[in-house]
Amino acid sequence: MQQMNIVAELPAPPQTSRRWNAVWRTASRGWPVPFLLLILWGWTWVQATTFTPAHCEADLDGYVTLARRLASLGPIGVVDADPFRHQNHVWVENARGEVLPKYAPGYPLLMAAFYLVGGDTAMFLVSPVFGGLALIGAFLLFRRWSNDAVALVAAAIFAANPIYLFYSGYLLAHAPEVCFTVWGMYFLWCWLDAPDRMPQTPPTSDSGSGTRIGQVRTRFHCLRVWIATANREHSLDGLFAGLLLGYAVTIRHTAATLALCIAVAMVAKIITGVRERRLPLKPLAALGCAYAIFPLLLMAYNWRFFGSPFETGYGLTGEQFSFSRAHLVENLPPLISGLNSGMMPAIFSVGLVGILATGTTVVRWVNCLWFFPAMIVYGSYYWGGAGMSYYRFLFPSLPLFTGAAFALIWTLKCSGFARALAVAVLAGLALMLQLDEFRQRVGIDLLAPLRAQSHNMDTRRP
Repeated sequence: MQQMNIVAELPAPPQTSRRWNAVWRTASRGWPVPFLLLILWGWTWVQATTFTPAHCEADLDGYVTLARRLASLGPIGVVDADPFRHQNHVWVENARGEVLPKYAPGYPLLMAAFYLVGGDTAMFLVSPVFGGLALIGAFLLFRRWSNDAVALVAAAIFAANPIYLFYSGYLLAHAPEVCFTVWGMYFLWCWLDAPDRMPQTPPTSDSGSGTRIGQVRTRFHCLRVWIATANREHSLDGLFAGLLLGYAVTIRHTAATLALCIAVAMVAKIITGVRERRLPLKPLAALGCAYAIFPLLLMAYNWRFFGSPFETGYGLTGEQFSFSRAHLVENLPPLISGLNSGMMPAIFSVGLVGILATGTTVVRWVNCLWFFPAMIVYGSYYWGGAGMSYYRFLFPSLPLFTGAAFALIWTLKCSGFARALAVAVLAGLALMLQLDEFRQRVGIDLLAPLRAQSHNMDTRRP
């Protein structure tokens, strides 16, 4: 007797309910967008209010000059016999007598692109633009560590950081470095979480020619799912993560420490593949090869202008190898103090616990290698001391600590109301501790109305 195909005889659900369910799922996923746009609007308003296309540092002359040379496709290094034209440590002279800035070319290349569009003033928009893009990437990264609401709160605290607001409107390279770092780490997390093998074919009870047709259709569907996940969400995520984190090295050389995060992620994938008797070669190759592109180009740049692939412009000034354990012992206390009280009050201590205590073993390793190697490198450098001019170099770890702090609060074993209250308390405390810094760095006094009202009340007293 011919077996009935029960699945084929079931009535199909009405198309209307399917359509409304899809609309509801899309709307429920997109509810954070208006709030994220509100955060970006506030951040943009501060940047527009304080935008000043000018600078007063000799360091920035090197960035601007190198950007103009790159935009004009002229010589990057210029032979100049005038010893008084370049009087600062920013400029170096190589063995061929060519004078050029000592900095890596990644940030001036971004400035050159803006210069071609809008001239000198447009170069001052590089930091604000990439600072805003970093906020979007940070929100997406925070969503992978918590839920949408907590991610929005963390993104708002990140956007309201007064020192980050200040340097996002300044011509130094910190905002683009944070942008490429946070987006690269976001895609690295996507690469770690995405599936990389073809889903199993569900069993079927059909027989005969119908069974073969059904199996072909099922396998074709599984192949489409595998292509959509393993290729699009996995290899492309690895490609983007590698390109972004690799380009960060061309902005600031110390971003090469993030290669340790990539190495841990790749080792974790290999171990998982060995346990499951498979090896995802394509995703591994996409991540590794994409990351190597820009560092190799930077090595070629160093070889051409500074004489060796591993010699940077800082080597010609004697700064490249100015690291020591004595400097680390001396600089580490003011560095930690500056991060805790200056750049991330209330966030640093909670975020440090979150980095060490939340997530899987691989997540904790990646988070630790995001911060601690960079801290050791800058702590052992000869140029240190107290103040924002020193601990600002650890700006790429600001989104890490912000997201980890709120992720730790959200993973507490208590009721949802208690966790929401803890998130609100941490956010309020972080904002209150930075109000004075906000007034000093940004030039906007948020408590001015309250001070004016208090002054009026004092004048009315007998």
